[in-house]
Amino acid sequence: ERGTSKQGFCHCQPGWWGMDCTRSQAWKPDPAQPLQLQDRAFNRTHVRIYRFELPWHVAMARFPSVAPPTIGDPLYHGPDLFEALLSRDTQVLTENPWEANLFYVQAYNYYHSGNMLSPPEHITIVFNYIADHYPAIYSRNLGKDFVYSVVNDVAACSIVNATRAMRAIKITYFGAQDNTAYRESDMLHRVVFENETQLRNVTGKPHMLQHDPLVAPNNESGVVPIISRYPAPPVPPMPSNVRLFPAECFTPLRDVVVPAVCGWRVYSHTRKWHLVEVYRRMWLPNVTDRLKANRTHLMYFGGDIRSTKPFYSGGARQYFFKTFVEDKPAGMFPDLIFGGNGVDCSLKAEFCMVAYGEGFASNRLVVAMLLQCIPVIVQDGVHQAFEDIIPYADFSIRIRHSEIPDLLALLRAIPESRRQELRANGIKYSQAQNWNAASGGLAYNYTILSLHKRLQNLWGYFFR
Repeated sequence: ERGTSKQGFCHCQPGWWGMDCTRSQAWKPDPAQPLQLQDRAFNRTHVRIYRFELPWHVAMARFPSVAPPTIGDPLYHGPDLFEALLSRDTQVLTENPWEANLFYVQAYNYYHSGNMLSPPEHITIVFNYIADHYPAIYSRNLGKDFVYSVVNDVAACSIVNATRAMRAIKITYFGAQDNTAYRESDMLHRVVFENETQLRNVTGKPHMLQHDPLVAPNNESGVVPIISRYPAPPVPPMPSNVRLFPAECFTPLRDVVVPAVCGWRVYSHTRKWHLVEVYRRMWLPNVTDRLKANRTHLMYFGGDIRSTKPFYSGGARQYFFKTFVEDKPAGMFPDLIFGGNGVDCSLKAEFCMVAYGEGFASNRLVVAMLLQCIPVIVQDGVHQAFEDIIPYADFSIRIRHSEIPDLLALLRAIPESRRQELRANGIKYSQAQNWNAASGGLAYNYTILSLHKRLQNLWGYFFR
């Protein structure tokens, strides 16, 4: 035993130190090694991560005297699980910064701003501290080889003005890329903005109004009016070339999308892991045939609609609701389930629609895959977890927002043989969406693999 935990802080035994008592050495360049003196001795073949030890007044996870072991919504605790697994991975974590090729910044963004607030001030303080106190490490790539987690609802879209942090590799739940393509059919204007009195910024949260204006891409100085939550005189319709999210939110060659933490939220109200039991139910012998026999409906969707929030889900949920639910007689679409218990309904349906909400929707993707309900991803311009590694076309369906009116017809046309293939492949890759290593989850492993690819991209100048 290297130490004991007292109210959230590790008290280390002699010879050990650090935030979790895992460190035993401090390193400096070896004068006999010219490459170390030139800061060119870092590992070129494997991912080696050095984790910064930040003082509590710069970044801290919780108030230890009052908080339980985890606080907030466990859905957002992916960084906690990644960091816990990283601290035990001696093949990846290194105490020697001169050997390291990536540097992990344990900024605890979620604990400083939650999932609904915007953390640019906090993350700026953290990166400025590192640049001031670790100048040699920072100057190697000006922070582009730094890695940190930002898992609030709209992820890095909320911190685009934090210049140093935006250069770094971000582990995020929401891979929203520049998506002006949303407007190609003017669908959102016709369906979502009909009778709307105002525009709003990407989240409608007052604290973000100055951070993330919606900028018309062809007008550097022009911004789209931002609305409050209160009634106001009508404004002109939204221009067709407006971005829903800043272009800098997510860079696929630099940033990594990871899955949200699912388990208690779906299967239990006790806030404990229940994935092992779910896998036991789902992976019995001949489970695919057994579950197929119980799938009495074509598609299920049970999420919020929030028709008063025009940017919620990029308009996909509102368009779905207007097309298939609103003012429609009962029984008009008998093979569609809308609303109801997520687990039971996902087991009854062949397909499950996966649309984001205020931000990410990886939790819906995880649930669909665990329950062998084929994911139907309706998220224009949004990358999914590990999409550069996992072949999503093998186990999911992509539908554009503009194709929502044809959604059920498109799904009905997929032959039964292909549905079985998609479901079987979903089982094959579902562990990549699972953070619980005790039940065979591989989300940590896929994160390291994705970081290795980003490291290669950095060395190849694929992002700057």
